[in-house]
Amino acid sequence: MALARGLMALLLIAGCGLFAPPVGAEPVAGNPAFSITHVGVDVTAVDAAEARGRALAEGQRRAFRRLVERLVPPADYGRLPTVPDGVITELVQGFEVADERVGPNRYIASLTFHFKPGAVGRLLRGNGIPYAESASQPLVAVPVYQRGNALMLWEDGNAWRQAWANLPPSDSLVPVIVPIAELADLEIVDADQARAGDRERLDRLAERYGAGEAVVIVAVADSEPPLNAPKVSVTVSRYRGEGVRLGGGTYSGMASDTLETVLAVAAAATRAQLENEWKEANLLRFDQADSLAVDIPLSGLADWIEIKNQLGRLALVRELEITALSPRFARVVLHYLGDPRQLAGALARHGLALAREADLWILHRRGEAPGDGPPGARAGE
Repeated sequence: MALARGLMALLLIAGCGLFAPPVGAEPVAGNPAFSITHVGVDVTAVDAAEARGRALAEGQRRAFRRLVERLVPPADYGRLPTVPDGVITELVQGFEVADERVGPNRYIASLTFHFKPGAVGRLLRGNGIPYAESASQPLVAVPVYQRGNALMLWEDGNAWRQAWANLPPSDSLVPVIVPIAELADLEIVDADQARAGDRERLDRLAERYGAGEAVVIVAVADSEPPLNAPKVSVTVSRYRGEGVRLGGGTYSGMASDTLETVLAVAAAATRAQLENEWKEANLLRFDQADSLAVDIPLSGLADWIEIKNQLGRLALVRELEITALSPRFARVVLHYLGDPRQLAGALARHGLALAREADLWILHRRGEAPGDGPPGARAGE
């Protein structure tokens, strides 16, 4: 009963969900990395009120499990703690309800839960589990398919693109977009240009879909003797930054498997590879800490307060030490987890750029200083 009361109180406080919010109330604004959508519940009980309470409890348990599996490397899933329902309730910032249907003793709905980033982070840190706390910009998957001498991208016969299009939604921190093969896509890049890594055309495709990067994923279909079992070799090419980053793998089926089955397995595994690559690169590792002195040009006190608040929202910044402050300038020491590249990437996602000028590190708003470049690249110098 205490859990049910807590859930209902949270619902009323959140101002969204089963009951109409007050006039002018806004939905709970959650951090996208800590929000879980489309949690379907269907619960039968002695009456509608009990069914609703059980559904909310079940929904938040499932949402929390999906959240920590999104944030934590798969190798650490076995170390995840068993968290009581009452503790999970305290971790929920708010939630929303859609497609609600209520019967005399049944409750059906689709729930979205927004969790408190700081509280979830403290729980994971307390158990010594590293986690990633920010989402990547979306990626556009460019699935180039080779079978025999045929090379396909937008053609209807591209079974590799169809395998990507058929993938179920993912809870990952890395949104992956599969292009819909409209005329505009065909005009931007073709299969040969994609496989050759034409950066200008790939950047245009990423821009068309509002993504940060277009990733070329080439699948070569073959068969393995003596049973002619289907085999797919995948090469992942990423052209952002300096050089080309490669990945991929080989996926083999049984003689009884269809090529489409192996392509589906290969697509799912390749998407997971992209997701885990981001997670591993952005993990908050509590055994890896450093500090960095930075200068911050300011336009006034209000500017300082806003930047200070932005820094305070970064999970990897453990402490902000102020060593000098004036209306036009601040010098601070950032005590943070990870390495300078991770710090610069987190700052960039919050609209701040970290750049090295002579012997100094300068922190400013993106676009406000001449010579802005990729913050991660500068931080890694």
